[in-house]
Amino acid sequence: MTMECEQAPAITMQSPVYVNTEKPDISRSKDRPLEQQTNPLLVALARVEKRIERFKAEARDFYLKVMLSVHTCEQCGGGLEMIGRSLCVCRACAARIDPTTAFQRSLCCGAVLVSKRTHYACSGCGRIAPSRFLFNERLFDEDYFREMMRSSRERARRKKEALRQAVLENRSEHLVLDQEPDLEAVPGLAEALNAFLNSSSLDLEAMEEVTRSFNLGAYRRHILECLGWGATPFASIPQLQGQVRLDRVFRFVTLVFMDQAGEVELDQEQGELLVQRVFHEAD
Repeated sequence: MTMECEQAPAITMQSPVYVNTEKPDISRSKDRPLEQQTNPLLVALARVEKRIERFKAEARDFYLKVMLSVHTCEQCGGGLEMIGRSLCVCRACAARIDPTTAFQRSLCCGAVLVSKRTHYACSGCGRIAPSRFLFNERLFDEDYFREMMRSSRERARRKKEALRQAVLENRSEHLVLDQEPDLEAVPGLAEALNAFLNSSSLDLEAMEEVTRSFNLGAYRRHILECLGWGATPFASIPQLQGQVRLDRVFRFVTLVFMDQAGEVELDQEQGELLVQRVFHEAD
């Protein structure tokens, strides 16, 4: 007799799925990149960092309490409590004490310690002595560095004001032409212009003809477009028209007007003319 049994379907047991119901700490998520906000390992690492910081703070408080437990206030004998970097206060009379200078002695001379700007030192030999009342910290004279920063800002302000006054005093008056310029009125001016143009003679009639095409506004805009934040050599400013010598004269004359208007500052270094643009708040 043959008995046929139907094969029962196999039952598959699945391991339970763990659902993390703990809310992630998003207090600092806005300050982290998107990858750190979505990566579960980095999200968990943030919680570990917070616990480490809390442990360090608790360890520091416990260490300082132990160090102060054997000392009392010199004025009333009350208990002491740390309130700052190497600074404690009496619970009874509220007197503030530096425990390092009050209770610690140097190992080299057995002398009291004195407070310097960034460390403590032996009052006997001057050697640097680490404070037992600083927990992974460095001494920092806040009043000293605050005063130094204030003095530095004040010196910078006075220097800037002195420079501004010097510029105002050295600025030339506005030039008002009430008569036609005469080259012969200034001895050597014609020779200097001839040397500047590499020309042995100066044809005034020809100059009068070509200056009619001189566009001061166009040259001003051209020069401003060529200037950057730093000083620019005069020779590096490209020409605006085809005649090299004439264009050089027009650029130089334009710079003189711009210097008088306070748009640029002209300086000479090793025989080379330097042009520095003056930036204003409205620029």
